[in-house]
Amino acid sequence: MSKEFRSVKNTQSMLVNAGTLMNAEVRPEVEGEGESEDEADEKPAAPKPILGKGNNEYKYHGAISFMAKEFDDPFLYKRHPRPFIYPGQPYTRTTIYKFGCVPPRPVGTAIMAPPFV
Repeated sequence: MSKEFRSVKNTQSMLVNAGTLMNAEVRPEVEGEGESEDEADEKPAAPKPILGKGNNEYKYHGAISFMAKEFDDPFLYKRHPRPFIYPGQPYTRTTIYKFGCVPPRPVGTAIMAPPFV
């Protein structure tokens, strides 16, 4: 497959995925040098779509980013977990919750709000 043919296919697929190339505007297929119809028919099976919120499908070149709220600049720390998730790699995170006890209020004392001025 020639470089020119690959670049046309990549550009077309990026435009379709971005939603800027509509169905009526599909560009004609360019046949690469030395490519026969038999080779063009052998395409790998498309992967299952990744569904997001509201069953919206994530497009090619789409991304999911998990950012920790406790660090708004995680890229400055070498040992901080990276917010990138790659296909096939599991994502795990441990959250530690700490609970405490509040001493009970004394019985019989009324707490009043300050008067409005």
